[in-house]
Amino acid sequence: MTVSNVVNGRPGVAESTRLLVDASIRHLGYKPNLSARRLAKGRTGMLTLSIPEVEIPYFAEISSAMLRAALERSMDILINQSDWDRDRELDLIHGSMSLLTDGILLYPSTLTQSDLNGARPGVPLVLFGGSEVFTNVDHVVIDNVAAAQEATEHLVSLGHRRIALIGPHLEPNSRKPNGRLAGYARALEVARIKRSQELLVNVPTYHRVDGYRAMQQLFELPQPPTAVFCLSDLLAVGALHAAYDRGVAVPGELSIMGFDDVEESRYSNPALTTIKPDKLAIARHALDLISGPGEGSEQNGPRTVITNHELVIRASTAAPSRPAAH
Repeated sequence: MTVSNVVNGRPGVAESTRLLVDASIRHLGYKPNLSARRLAKGRTGMLTLSIPEVEIPYFAEISSAMLRAALERSMDILINQSDWDRDRELDLIHGSMSLLTDGILLYPSTLTQSDLNGARPGVPLVLFGGSEVFTNVDHVVIDNVAAAQEATEHLVSLGHRRIALIGPHLEPNSRKPNGRLAGYARALEVARIKRSQELLVNVPTYHRVDGYRAMQQLFELPQPPTAVFCLSDLLAVGALHAAYDRGVAVPGELSIMGFDDVEESRYSNPALTTIKPDKLAIARHALDLISGPGEGSEQNGPRTVITNHELVIRASTAAPSRPAAH
């Protein structure tokens, strides 16, 4: 107890005793064990962050934002990759793994609201992202419908009328309706543009190869689109590459719009017009929620935080000139 009082700078220790303990600490090379301290308080100081895929730049960047937000709060984060696997996500929130963490930050790639009932008590759970807004746990999201509507309205404002969409109509594995598709449809309805089924290309995931193949499919139409809204920047990068291989000028003959504002989108050729979610705000709100309600807060039930997004206009979109010649 005396050594503990000296190490933690507590009063009540005679100066001669303190000097003796300090000398022994230097001689032994002793350093306090932070993990042991936390365990003694019933906490690990570690949060678990679960994302579907590290290779997808958006998840890599949101992970980086989470790490920075955790550092601001003197916490550490263990990153878990779910691989879009339902059993892994269920095990994380209900299984033994949750015993090793002070809280779970989860991107709900496959789960339903009912899956979250009965999550392990005493282990805070905060969701971030996804198409669905969960109301039975704390959740931080952007308004995907409004963001996709704004993206499509940008293309409409440039004068485009044949606007294609590339992306999963249902979220991979979970099969939930994609809110971004709903925003696209709403923008066309407001602009009184009839939605054409041939311009809606459903793809299995958000990867570059999916965007490449979908764009190739659109080029085969008798009347190809003059603009394409891709539901992720990776899909848009794939579409850009397909246009390059086809000899189609972007944005001269085809405008391409992305979503996520990952770093790659700023350095593609041309740089992508995209929707930018505030990733650091998402991370900070998630960490605030997992820390519990603030002092004096009257909020006891699940909380939903809608964070900002921004339309970032770059070089990949412009007014239509003429239909692409193939």
